[in-house]
Amino acid sequence: MFKKVASLGGILAQKNDHPLANPRELRKVIAELPKDNAFKALDEITGWLESLAGLDSFPADRLYEVLLAFDETAQPHLKRLS
Repeated sequence: MFKKVASLGGILAQKNDHPLANPRELRKVIAELPKDNAFKALDEITGWLESLAGLDSFPADRLYEVLLAFDETAQPHLKRLS
């Protein structure tokens, strides 16, 4: 019964420990990406995205927000390389 209650959220819900689950940490990660080195920035973005692979506990709505933020951040770097 407690598992069912925990799945609804609230104080009994499991907290996701991944840094990208926190919007403030996501903004910090994006702000710290290199702005003058497209290869390095894209490599770091790829690393962060790979860190999410296989995480069943990562909330779907946060995953969408993370993917969207990284996509928007990656676009200028991708244009610079093309």
